[in-house]
Amino acid sequence: MTEERSPDTLVTLRRDTLEFRFPGVHPRARVSISFIRTLRVPDDGRKYPLPAGFGAFPLRHVEDFADRLPATIVERGGVILPMYQAEALWMSFRTAWPSAIQVGTGKICAVTGEAWRGKLAKKPEQNYLIAPQQPWLDGYAMDKGEVRQFVAMPLGRGYTVEEQKTGTAKWNGIQLQCFPLRRAQWEEEQRAREERVDFSQVLMLEDAADAYSVREPSAVPLGIAPGGTIEQEIYEDDRPLEHWDRAYPARVYVHLLNSHDWMRVTGETPPETPITIEAYRRAGIPWFDHYRDDLESRPGGEGFEGVKSIGAMGAVEDPPAPGGEGAAPVSGPVIDTGPSSRPRRVRSAEF
Repeated sequence: MTEERSPDTLVTLRRDTLEFRFPGVHPRARVSISFIRTLRVPDDGRKYPLPAGFGAFPLRHVEDFADRLPATIVERGGVILPMYQAEALWMSFRTAWPSAIQVGTGKICAVTGEAWRGKLAKKPEQNYLIAPQQPWLDGYAMDKGEVRQFVAMPLGRGYTVEEQKTGTAKWNGIQLQCFPLRRAQWEEEQRAREERVDFSQVLMLEDAADAYSVREPSAVPLGIAPGGTIEQEIYEDDRPLEHWDRAYPARVYVHLLNSHDWMRVTGETPPETPITIEAYRRAGIPWFDHYRDDLESRPGGEGFEGVKSIGAMGAVEDPPAPGGEGAAPVSGPVIDTGPSSRPRRVRSAEF
């Protein structure tokens, strides 16, 4: 059943970016989240810096294609996103208003490795990120100071964290939930200091993806699995939970479609896959680091004990070999749901 959202909570989709807004708290209380196409780092036991972005993945409303999607996706609502097998992503968080963000895949918390909890918690482990201090998340927080990259892999083969933790692929997708800082606390902190956030170091190289193209050989359901290791801090929240407005969280469900199903459902051609690491190096594209010495880095999630990366499970290291062009577009009229300058509300059921 679809949950009735509070008038103080609003999630919209605009130009492939989800915006979580809390007008009941403050007009400036909003968080923008986008999913960024990126290089998949090798799963070879080494640690890699943060890879650059190659533009945002397209996002579309589930409602626009309800007659072409499974009933479970329609019931859960949210948005759909296309990925190729073995493709990687990272999540970008942009906000000037302090926010607590929960991230899950298959209803497993990406920070703790434990089952999804719809409420913020600090004990036994902090189950959320804090923005703007955490401008992005590249993977599962398995160890202190490093994450295992988010990589799309076929369902039913045991690769995803959900399958490794529960033995099933029931929920799949990505779950997001945001809580804003209380207005009174924000005003108090503003009086104490004026904080300015600079996102200029986030590199978006739209054209670089043209250097390498891979097509998925067959249509298979996808989920998120842990890939190679990236150096990334997950910061401890130094505020008490009472400082967060937890009454009306904003949430959304993000469903993954492989390239074949994306074309069948939307009639659109999915984006090209990112370049290989060899092409990345040849092009001289930089890597990144983000470290805050004024914040404490939290340890890896205890719930990830026993969870293996796709490399450790014997998955192929390279993306699939180039194959066919995928399914032909759907017959009949195609709904134009491309990027728009007008934000549109996203419906998402409780999860």
